[in-house]
Amino acid sequence: PGGDGNWLATGYGMRAIVHTLSIMKDRIPQDLQEDMRALIQREVDSIVDDWRTERPWFVRSDFPGTNQWVLPSAALLYGCLFLGDEKNRDAYELGVQNLARTCVSQGDDGSWREGLGYGLFSAEYLFWAGWALARVGDKRLLGFGFTSNFSDWVTHMAMPGGYCVNAFDCGAYRLSDRPPNSLLLAALLASDERPLWAVDHLFPRIPDSMLGLLFRFHMAKAGKTDVGPEPFAAYPSQQLLTWRSDWDDQT
Repeated sequence: PGGDGNWLATGYGMRAIVHTLSIMKDRIPQDLQEDMRALIQREVDSIVDDWRTERPWFVRSDFPGTNQWVLPSAALLYGCLFLGDEKNRDAYELGVQNLARTCVSQGDDGSWREGLGYGLFSAEYLFWAGWALARVGDKRLLGFGFTSNFSDWVTHMAMPGGYCVNAFDCGAYRLSDRPPNSLLLAALLASDERPLWAVDHLFPRIPDSMLGLLFRFHMAKAGKTDVGPEPFAAYPSQQLLTWRSDWDDQT
């Protein structure tokens, strides 16, 4: 009764709509723009109500570490930023605090407790939100150990030959030849060169997408780097230790 609240599709839909409206701008008819703003406001109000009433199971359980908490929270921030109305200030702060709690719940080592498969797509939406916030000068989501070290965790999940550690968490036994969106976003937002190194060394192809174009522009300004992570790492939450003698697969 009353439904079970917003979920993953809210995050997918809101990001797609806001990106499209932001790119198209005035080429969209005025009446459609007004309808879309009204739709986005209804979604913002609905997400806020989910947390107020504790409608979804992950809000009732107070479980910020799950992917299902992240995507509606990212949608909330995207909606508030697009609308730009001061009346949504409290909703905006709720979104920031929700994702800040996600970062804290994951810990400082950059790993995602639900494994690589869930981690890559969940962190994508968290990093998209961080990217959108940073564009308006709000960098609160970028100062956590999780966001700083996420790229190192992804790097350490890669074994020689393109295979991945803990394949049951990956959804596949091999990594793609293209970097995941979450890693590209981490590279765009990082204050150091390690994510750039990870993309350059682990993945031979950059996707022909909006994000791929953003990354290519960023890489052209930053240049190539030889600054990579240590060849060993420990992730206690996943009971995992990784070690290799060298990052060069040919040695």
